[in-house]
Amino acid sequence: MRIVDSYQAEFLAQHTDQVVTQGPAYTYEVDGQPVLAGGICPYWPGVGLAWMIAAERVRQTPLRLGLIARKVFLTKLLSDFWRVEALARLDRPESGRFLLSLGFRPECLAAQYGPDRGHYVRYVWLRRHE
Repeated sequence: MRIVDSYQAEFLAQHTDQVVTQGPAYTYEVDGQPVLAGGICPYWPGVGLAWMIAAERVRQTPLRLGLIARKVFLTKLLSDFWRVEALARLDRPESGRFLLSLGFRPECLAAQYGPDRGHYVRYVWLRRHE
């Protein structure tokens, strides 16, 4: 497994019609093939939107991929932010569980938010005052 500092636009283009071009991002590769990409797109300084795109084969990757993703997210991506938002489909509870494991908390329901009018939950990660 290899972590690439940045992301591969071709991989993202295969999985979404919008390629994120701003903010810190990483791609996780297994055997030279990208399986997961994620990052934070800044709204303005200190506040951003977390995103993640997984290939179908991510389910066949070792559990350590999730652990590494958490470590990179918590140590490298969040360093310049005090508030990060993320959206997860209401009908995909595994996405919400993953966000909870990163320290996100549910903030509100985004009814009919998706392009298919699907319901989403907005999660938020807040840096504690130091």
